[in-house]
Amino acid sequence: MHWPGLAALLMCLPFLAAASHAQHGSGGPSSAGGAMASGRRLLADPLLPLPYMLVPGQISCAAECAKRGQVQVGVFPAAGKSLCAYSWQDKQFYWGTEQNGFCRFRNLAQGNHTTERRDYYTCACRDPATKLHWAPDLLCASGPSAAAQDPAVCRVRKLGGGDWQAGTWVNSTCYISDEPFGKDGAPVGAVYNVGGPHKVQLLCAGPASRRRLAAATDAGGSAGRRALSGGRRLAELHPAKTFDTYFSKPDCPFTCKRAGLRPVTGGSANASRVLCSKTNYLGSMRFYGTWNSSSQACSYLLFENQFSFGEYSQAYWAYECVCQLQQAPWAWQPSTVCLQPEARLIPHRQPCRVTRASGEVAFGFINGYDPQDVCDFYPTPIGPGGKTVHTVVRVGGPDKNGLTMDILCRMKDRRKCSSVKATRAGLAQKARDLAAAQNAIRYTTNETLRWAGIVNKTCPPSLPSHADATSFIVWLYWTAFGQGKDHLTNQEDWQGGGPAIMGLTGRQVSETKGVQLASYAHAQPGDIVFYGTFSKAWPALYVGNGEVVGLRNTQFGGRLQVKPIYHRQDVLQIRSYPDFRWAAPPGQGPS
Repeated sequence: MHWPGLAALLMCLPFLAAASHAQHGSGGPSSAGGAMASGRRLLADPLLPLPYMLVPGQISCAAECAKRGQVQVGVFPAAGKSLCAYSWQDKQFYWGTEQNGFCRFRNLAQGNHTTERRDYYTCACRDPATKLHWAPDLLCASGPSAAAQDPAVCRVRKLGGGDWQAGTWVNSTCYISDEPFGKDGAPVGAVYNVGGPHKVQLLCAGPASRRRLAAATDAGGSAGRRALSGGRRLAELHPAKTFDTYFSKPDCPFTCKRAGLRPVTGGSANASRVLCSKTNYLGSMRFYGTWNSSSQACSYLLFENQFSFGEYSQAYWAYECVCQLQQAPWAWQPSTVCLQPEARLIPHRQPCRVTRASGEVAFGFINGYDPQDVCDFYPTPIGPGGKTVHTVVRVGGPDKNGLTMDILCRMKDRRKCSSVKATRAGLAQKARDLAAAQNAIRYTTNETLRWAGIVNKTCPPSLPSHADATSFIVWLYWTAFGQGKDHLTNQEDWQGGGPAIMGLTGRQVSETKGVQLASYAHAQPGDIVFYGTFSKAWPALYVGNGEVVGLRNTQFGGRLQVKPIYHRQDVLQIRSYPDFRWAAPPGQGPS
């Protein structure tokens, strides 16, 4: 038999033991209770409300074999059962049955009890042309007739038929996981010798068509066993190859699918990369990273506290895949609003996503110790020319490396007006459309009348009856985000904003040096441009292409005008208020 990469794997066993021990509890990695309890359920993490689920990563033996051009070694194909194996400290291999991503076997070295594992086991694969078969033939326990030896592979049938379970052949006994295979569903974990009421068989090399086994299979008893072990050898003498076993790693798309969920990916073009999660050794802190189909590892930054520099790590087992329901009320948003309590999915380490224009993606988390909008992730060649990047500063983008950053947060339609798209492009286009209509607004600074658009719940294409430059900008934002608080001023009431307060909220995206005008190199549509002085500023909406839309008091009344950003020589600053793409159709989840 062939065991590719086994030597390298065994070097990692001491650490594997520690990691599994921490995950499964005091019973160790072979603890039946710990493994079964953590394997079959979704993690009960109180910080993660539905529909955001962490599912322990599971292995897909079908995918593991398929990527090598091979097929699984069947145990009971009708029930989706195939052969798997587990090794502990290089003492011995234990054969078992893989079904639905779990390997069940009898651990003879550690308590002789049933163990079920979701990761850190091997899948049995064979070339499609390789012939194997099951037979009650003792000659298949060793030598060229055996498909595997030291130990051989066996299987036990449920009393009366209808199910099979594979196990390990030791001392003329087939040891399987405890299964309800006995009379009236009594558990069976070991059956002596081949044949008998449980039709015990061994996995043999060669095609079954060259055997005459019907009588021997049904014979049972000592006479049947003598017939099987004596006389002419029934198995093939010189098989060129039997099957291979591969140490397998969890597969996140498979894991989520098995749980009836779907993986959180970077979009349809990035299905090979999935958001994953790993805890520290004590299980007290959780981190987020990227599961990649090529490495089949969860790559993340281990960042314990504000005093540590962080340690980049890759987990090949004992991690969780982040999955969601088919319809999910949350999405990736380029908004720091996602870090506020009303939008956060979890109190700490909010997941973030970094995307390149070409579609490449990496996942990480905002650690809470850096400024709130710094995304840390495993070093990834995602920058220009394959440059390795591990940090992106500032939500939105693109940044100097051409990367944009989103945050995972709750979805909520905050629009007051369905005619407005709560996106940068949508708000900018709406401002252009309103200016093109050339409708007049009664320009006023009266503290009551200036808020007429909000008080009267006016929606585009209509305009407020009264407004000034500031209240018009606030009204425009209100149409897109009025279901929530006023994020231009961080106040609950949208009718109290002014340039002095707005100049202190949001984030400055312009750069001013000496007497030079504020630069709009980093401005994006939807940002607000302030002209004049701090004590008395005139705001306008940046709509892209070096232009702004603002309300001016003319001899014909208040008029919306589209002007070049430098139509005035007193550009004070440009500020961003990143609520954009916060609103989305109900039920739309992250792509």
